Amino acid sequence: MNTLKAWRQVVTPHEDIRKGRFDASVFAADLGEVIAGRGAVDYRDPAVFFGKTYLTKGLADLLTGVMRRVAGHKDGEPVVQMQTPFGGGKTHTLLAIYHLLNDPKKVANFAPVKKLIADAELKTIPNARVACIVGTAMNVASDRTMWGEIAHQLGGDSLYKLVEKEDKAKTAPGSNLLGDLLEKCGPCAILMDEILVYLVNAEKIKEGDWSLRGSTLSFLQQLTIAVANCPHAVMVATLTSQLSEFLDMGGAERAYQSLEKVFGRIEKVKLPVEGMEIYEVIRRRLFEDLGDEQEHERTVDAYCAKYRALGDDVSQAVKEPAYRQNMLAAYPFHPELLTTLYERWGSIPDFQRTRGVLRLLAYVVSDLFNRKDNETLIQSCDVNLGVSEIRGELVKYAGSAFHSVVDSDIAGPDAKSPEIDRSLGSEYAKESVAEKLAKAIFMYSFGGGQQTGATVSQLRVAVLNPEMNP
Repeated sequence: MNTLKAWRQVVTPHEDIRKGRFDASVFAADLGEVIAGRGAVDYRDPAVFFGKTYLTKGLADLLTGVMRRVAGHKDGEPVVQMQTPFGGGKTHTLLAIYHLLNDPKKVANFAPVKKLIADAELKTIPNARVACIVGTAMNVASDRTMWGEIAHQLGGDSLYKLVEKEDKAKTAPGSNLLGDLLEKCGPCAILMDEILVYLVNAEKIKEGDWSLRGSTLSFLQQLTIAVANCPHAVMVATLTSQLSEFLDMGGAERAYQSLEKVFGRIEKVKLPVEGMEIYEVIRRRLFEDLGDEQEHERTVDAYCAKYRALGDDVSQAVKEPAYRQNMLAAYPFHPELLTTLYERWGSIPDFQRTRGVLRLLAYVVSDLFNRKDNETLIQSCDVNLGVSEIRGELVKYAGSAFHSVVDSDIAGPDAKSPEIDRSLGSEYAKESVAEKLAKAIFMYSFGGGQQTGATVSQLRVAVLNPEMNP
């Protein structure tokens, strides 16, 4: 068999990752920052955004439905609620809608967007006004209310005058008034992010039995009615299915329960990423060129041959034809690494799923690329815990006590696993078997559920490569 190419000889990471100059905040989308003209260009610039965004089936279906709705077709969902864990792609989805409708000329020529237009049975992206409400960006004490802000964003002073009295009095307008506003506005999309944060803060604005939170909840209910009855209006709002980030904020759970009641009769849209689509989302965000697919196949076929040769020493699952497809979809990562991060680490409260995985993998890819790593795939055993950024991303969820564990066993100056490799000599030292096992065991040791630890079979898959003596 010809020697397989190292992954870094096949794929090309984005320039900022290659040069180790990326800002980890680039993986934290913020709709409020984009509206304000700040934040990473990856999110601000419509062309760059769509160039790095993989349109999953769920996201494509949602964008198609939004376009059909604002174009006046009756089959589009009028009100969509996204209720997914932190880092589940909610804000990214809102940004996709925002850029699509707010600056259609900059994105209309992207092949995936052309397909969206065709799937929506339209000739062009429909013209529509867009209003964005971001709970974390609004000052409940001094800014306009939600209804005042939406009216002003959709139609400036002329539309704002329709709700000016209610805005200044902080009393919710009824569905009839909101319906008149939407009719006068014409085709429009209302995007709402971080509503829970706004409601928690709005509870502080009160007088007697009245509170801004109560008025806002009433407004949201009336708005859903108005949007549902306006054939060219659509509303997309995000809630979170985890409260842990807000538990230190008074009234968060009560506010969340109230929001659920308001949106309770509305169909929920889960994270628009399913199954193996997460692989492509990750690859698109980290690599500018995935190289020759024939090289992908040569590498994957070599791994699959190794697993078949190992017989009962590895699980039957990795020898199935379906696993080969998983490996091709995940290249240059081994799917075992992505599964461990997404399903185990991703189940830890506060770990931000896709966002957290992307940030960690960006550090991993940057480190391995600049160290001229010669492995054929990036596996769990390649996560370099000696790099402070990589270790920090993991230990902050595992617990600070594990800094000393990593120093003692894996990556410290006198760590035990490298010493074991040196003492065994020969191929053990050449392949760093003990050190790789220690890193893989660490990666398997944490999760938000009861599934922690690894079988010997799993560790073989996490460490072995086609050219290593099993």
